Amino acid sequence: MNTSKDNCISEFITYMDDTPIKDQCFIIRSMKFLKHKQQRLLILRHSYVCAYCNTICPITPHCHLMKQLWKHMNHCVNNECSIPHCISSRMVLMHFKRCTMRSCLICRPVRYMIRQKNCTRNKQVVGMLGIKGHTFNAFGSE
Repeated sequence: MNTSKDNCISEFITYMDDTPIKDQCFIIRSMKFLKHKQQRLLILRHSYVCAYCNTICPITPHCHLMKQLWKHMNHCVNNECSIPHCISSRMVLMHFKRCTMRSCLICRPVRYMIRQKNCTRNKQVVGMLGIKGHTFNAFGSE
């Protein structure tokens, strides 16, 4: 059964077949860059909302390090900071905060994933409370 993801991949491969090698390298590097920025935003968000403070987070082994990074970033204003990931994280967070482009290749997938998680959590809360026919956002909108 072909899914839209399969179709998208096959269209991309077909597109890449007609693309010169140097352009293919640029496209692949660009895709890796986008994915890296998206992953950084998601891990930063996770660590920001994660309830595991002094224990090992079962979701990701990077959570504790990102929590430490948050503490540092809250006070850092150094544009030449040597703390790993500080500057790049501040930059991607600032972009995410200010970005208003609905089609932004960095922010759109991240916002979608955040909405999906909130929707799932809300359904779980509604189910636990036994509320029928009611929808609400218990965790605020993103």
